[in-house]
Amino acid sequence: MSKTFTRYELEHLFAENFQSPIFPILADLYYKNKEYNRAKKVCTLGLKHDSDNLHGQFILAKIYIINNQLKKAEQLLKEIVYKDSINIQALLILIDLEKKLKRSRNTIQTYIRLGVKNFSNHPKILKMYNPKTARSFKTSVKENKLLSNTNIKLSINKQMATKTMYTLMKTQKKYDMAISILNIMKTNIKYKKFVISEMKKMKKHFKKR
Repeated sequence: MSKTFTRYELEHLFAENFQSPIFPILADLYYKNKEYNRAKKVCTLGLKHDSDNLHGQFILAKIYIINNQLKKAEQLLKEIVYKDSINIQALLILIDLEKKLKRSRNTIQTYIRLGVKNFSNHPKILKMYNPKTARSFKTSVKENKLLSNTNIKLSINKQMATKTMYTLMKTQKKYDMAISILNIMKTNIKYKKFVISEMKKMKKHFKKR
């Protein structure tokens, strides 16, 4: 049976331990309630102890955008996309942000091509992609490395790799995080059957996106 945390429980868990991997969930709750200052504070504290937490970085990037700190948001989103190239939400927001910041067409096309590579059937990606236009642009060495990077670098705290946390991510429709947790869990033999079963379910979710 899945465990759903209440706001009070999340706040209590985080207050007891700022290093708790639960911090992105609490920050996301505040974000959805438009309590942006609280969300930012939770992300800042949580990332001090777990600086590579991609989910926490993603929420903070969205807060930076709301606060019009676009360059800070850009820096975080680039790091997220490089480490987790299947994070379609981060990628789409980054592409929009690069356009707002009037970055070079080469740079924008690089991220669009990355989207085509990993999400060839995603409607938003297909709408942005023009094969003829894409071929006319050249990418830098750094951007070529991004496109050729097939290894998804997961930086989720191992404490998060539990059935409870996975179920929580799945219930909240945070499928990118759910898959990342499954990828860590699969290294443990006792979760083998569970991971295989859940991975099949996750693929169905991605087909709908």
